[in-house]
Amino acid sequence: MKLNLGCGLTYKKGFVNLDINKNIKADIYHDMNNKLPFNDHTFDYILADNCLNYSRDIITTLRDLYRITKPNGTIDVYAIHYTSPYALKHLFHNCQFGVGSLDIMSHETGLDRMYDDLNFKVEKEKLFVFLKCYDGKLGKICKFINHFNFLFNFTQLWRIFCERFWIFGFDEIYYKLRVIK
Repeated sequence: MKLNLGCGLTYKKGFVNLDINKNIKADIYHDMNNKLPFNDHTFDYILADNCLNYSRDIITTLRDLYRITKPNGTIDVYAIHYTSPYALKHLFHNCQFGVGSLDIMSHETGLDRMYDDLNFKVEKEKLFVFLKCYDGKLGKICKFINHFNFLFNFTQLWRIFCERFWIFGFDEIYYKLRVIK
């Protein structure tokens, strides 16, 4: 089974689509800040596309995602980067993400002393300059620049360097997480 967490306007066929907003199409209406209404080990794959920024307690939310994901399942996370103008612009964004933010949840890093009950392997991490591409001239510029996102993603050390010194900031960060149980 597959979960589209915080589906928003992107209803996906073949997924369980969950959102809090009853004015959009979803299969289940639920606030992800409350315990998710699924049994343990339900999903092989979870897509969390720009919804984890709304979490009031990200550790509790990650624990719940870990609980409902099958062993060796994957979670794709797209999140607002902390340098994005959207990070603090919207009052409902409660947390932001950066390079290495989820490393503390991996037993491989040795940084997990506080989170022994969680074990995510961060298989991939990527920075993106633009969150969305628009139509018109701005859209053409955005799409052109997005072709160069690979320049920021050679290694984690390079991503850290770019994150600290890229003067324009990043809009989005992506993590591919493997659930280790």
